[in-house]
Amino acid sequence: MTLGIYSKDILEFTYNLTLTPKIRPPLKIAKFLETRGQKVSERTVKRYFRFIGKNIAYHSRINYASLNLQTIYVLLKNPHPEILSTIPYSVTPFYGYNASKLTKYTGTNFPIPLNKENELEEFFNKAKELKLVEDFELFPYNQVTDFYLPFHKIIDKEGNLNFSKEYDTTYFESLLDYSIRKPTEQKMSKLISKNPITIPVIVEYSRKRWSSHKVWYAVRDNLGDNLWNFIKSKKSKIRKYEGAGVALVQRTVRDIQLDYDELFRQVRVFYGPLYSDKNVVTNLFIKLKDSEQIKDLFKEISQKAIISSIYIPTDLSKKLRIALVTNIENQTKISTEILPKYIDNNYDNKIIFRRKQNPEINLKLNYAELFNPKTCEWKFDIEKYKENLTRLSP
Repeated sequence: MTLGIYSKDILEFTYNLTLTPKIRPPLKIAKFLETRGQKVSERTVKRYFRFIGKNIAYHSRINYASLNLQTIYVLLKNPHPEILSTIPYSVTPFYGYNASKLTKYTGTNFPIPLNKENELEEFFNKAKELKLVEDFELFPYNQVTDFYLPFHKIIDKEGNLNFSKEYDTTYFESLLDYSIRKPTEQKMSKLISKNPITIPVIVEYSRKRWSSHKVWYAVRDNLGDNLWNFIKSKKSKIRKYEGAGVALVQRTVRDIQLDYDELFRQVRVFYGPLYSDKNVVTNLFIKLKDSEQIKDLFKEISQKAIISSIYIPTDLSKKLRIALVTNIENQTKISTEILPKYIDNNYDNKIIFRRKQNPEINLKLNYAELFNPKTCEWKFDIEKYKENLTRLSP
């Protein structure tokens, strides 16, 4: 059988991955797919992954609260192109523009230590004072819920999106409802206190389908001599045998799987072809007239996008962010028919389109510089970060 990036078998496979309760090896994926009516062998699953290659990121969304980090999304208006290099907490930036004003924006996640929100705001006020950014907004959030519509029922062989009916999203609705009802408790996982190398293993596995060998080499190279502070024991054995390091990663992964519900909330599938120029990738920054309608709004929006993600604010009455992948027809319907029913027009609601001329850049949490394995605390040196800003100032 000839495979293609938009072939039905591949699209059904990638969609079914979004329904897995946790990251699984090929054999268990094959057994799970059978429950979904897609009968494939372990060998076929491996073949699919080889074919998709770098086009897929199949990973669990990190629950940063269990790492004792609070999550804040920052939207920057007309920022200096190197501003994110001055503070090492930036993760997965998004480059876009406001279609009505053609204003450039950069948005990025900041998983920062607890109670550092005011200092982060102080940092960006300093950047604004130095004219390194025209303006900025903070969007504190607790959890993210991703919704997926069945890829294989909507995407044709040329990669076009054809929405023809209402699709079943009850699985994702239950995740959203749980996240709203039960926000994650902010505390360091006991597993991390017991085994600090859990942090680099979680971060290195994020967004990549790496083997334990590749994870070990990435952790070893990133940490350098600091590696031994993370391991705390068996130094000589690991120095002598790389296989001992790989085995340590494997044992850590098994422990992580046992504490999965604390460290993660949902499996995420990032399928590269869906983010091509054929589709529209947008971020909505909005405030609702009635925070009680948040689920109604998202249920409507999620039927108009092949992938949609809601970043649930720590305070539901505050502004929020929604990320979408859809076509221009449905983006127009969202903008003109759905949003006006829900949004508070006293706020400057924004629709930011991805700037296609900029390749996606995925920055990971810089644990090597920021995490102290001896104290299990995160460093946040606001004075250093503000000093870094002055080097960019004209």
